[in-house]
Amino acid sequence: MIIPTRPNPKQPTNSVRIEVGEREKEIRNSKFEIRNLLLRLKLAVLVAYGFGLLMPAALGAGPSPVPDQSEELQARVFRLDIRGDRGVVLFNHKTHEARINSDPNASYKAKVGAACVGCHHTMNSRGIPQLWKCSACHRSEGDPRNPRNRDFDEVWSERAFHDSCIGCHRASTKGPTTCGECHKPGS
Repeated sequence: MIIPTRPNPKQPTNSVRIEVGEREKEIRNSKFEIRNLLLRLKLAVLVAYGFGLLMPAALGAGPSPVPDQSEELQARVFRLDIRGDRGVVLFNHKTHEARINSDPNASYKAKVGAACVGCHHTMNSRGIPQLWKCSACHRSEGDPRNPRNRDFDEVWSERAFHDSCIGCHRASTKGPTTCGECHKPGS
């Protein structure tokens, strides 16, 4: 808004003073504050990104060390039947992952590329395999929650392992089939 001013001894008589309203000043200040805030935010992001890049180098991070063979082997071996009378069974999951049960009488047949289903045979309502531990379903003998087979016999943990493992080993003619070949006292 342009307002003619009255003569001022310091101003020439033909000058015009431009007066800015308070609202316009607030808008200009808020725009300045927003721009300033955005610049600070960009700077903070840049600093955080820089720290993210420099911190691993500063902390001496490098490629992770290669685990020695025994650690890798221990990570894949499960100890089964740890309280059993005959001794612990060491089960190497990695060596079994790609195998398909060749037993023609096996209850659960896996398809090529889906070997997990041979042992982890539980499916959800949409037919997707549920990769649970055996003990999630097969509990100790006499537990009413244990599943039943086709003959309505209880399939508790020991029976599930023996039927599945020994059946597969016999059919494939690979792997242990007697007690002492699996159960290792003192392991």
